[in-house]
Amino acid sequence: MKTIAYSEVKNLKNPVLIDVRSPKEFIEDHIPGALNLPLFNDREREVIGKIYKYQGVSQAKIAGLNFLSPKLPRIVNEILKYKEQGDVVIYCWRGGLRSLVLAELLRMVDIYVYRLEGGYRSYRKEVVKFFETVEDIHPVVLYGMTGVGKTKILENLQLEGLPVLNLERLASHRGSVFGHLGLEPQPTQKFFESKLYEVLKDLQGIPFLTEGESQKIGKLFIPRGLFRKMQEAPVVLLELPEEKRIENLMFEYNAEKIDIELFIKALQSITPYLGRAKVEKLVEDLRRRRFYDFTKTLLLDYYDPLYKKSRAYLQNIKKVISGKDIDELTAKVREFWREVAGGKEK
Repeated sequence: MKTIAYSEVKNLKNPVLIDVRSPKEFIEDHIPGALNLPLFNDREREVIGKIYKYQGVSQAKIAGLNFLSPKLPRIVNEILKYKEQGDVVIYCWRGGLRSLVLAELLRMVDIYVYRLEGGYRSYRKEVVKFFETVEDIHPVVLYGMTGVGKTKILENLQLEGLPVLNLERLASHRGSVFGHLGLEPQPTQKFFESKLYEVLKDLQGIPFLTEGESQKIGKLFIPRGLFRKMQEAPVVLLELPEEKRIENLMFEYNAEKIDIELFIKALQSITPYLGRAKVEKLVEDLRRRRFYDFTKTLLLDYYDPLYKKSRAYLQNIKKVISGKDIDELTAKVREFWREVAGGKEK
């Protein structure tokens, strides 16, 4: 049985990270890409915790063994399957009893795995430290009114190999009042930070493209150090005709297939900004499936005025890029990037 630091995992052959903590612990946060193979489910972990508190460590260990024993054949078979894919690295909360017991049991039947040094806790400390001391990151920020297609442009450029941090994809939110609709539920704050870390640690020392955001994306917050870097970063301002922005939004939200009631519910949160009469008109447009009118009103009366109020980015504008559609903007941003950043790839 070998222990390994997280920084060394990348040197293994096709490493397979296996998190043996409970499902609840895994959902709250885990190393991105890790698989959950829990030794105990949430209820069992709770029971063991209570036994530990009231009856002591020995009784808690016995309870854990009783819960684990019937599962061992399945767990061993799962580990064998993953070992066919690459080097297996198991971890628990702090590199303690759960990963130790499993590694020892596997060793007894000649199955050898790595244990992550310090477990999940050591990884979390690494993430926290990164964002507390973040310095060597160099974002170039895309700004533009709602519907200009910033996220789509980033996706296009990332597919071409350009260095990109796609915050909205990592946050599973478009950063607007309707930003959660049609997407997977947002991750926890901790897991969002872990996903950010995994991208940013590979972007240190090189410029990369990202999208201008407020510090809050849905229920999540961009870590303070990263957000400060984004506020100080050079800005590329993107412009598209109003009609094209409306078209982009209708396509992005798949207007013909939207759940109208979810949109109506989300509308209520902006009633203080638009007034009840205008919101009622928007609701009527939705119910009558007048999606163009709905989108245009939202764009001109809500999103555009909101965007114009936030003008701090103006002092950092290095380039204004206009186009007739997203494809043209993508091409022009690509050209700008090759001129300024040398077209560096990750």
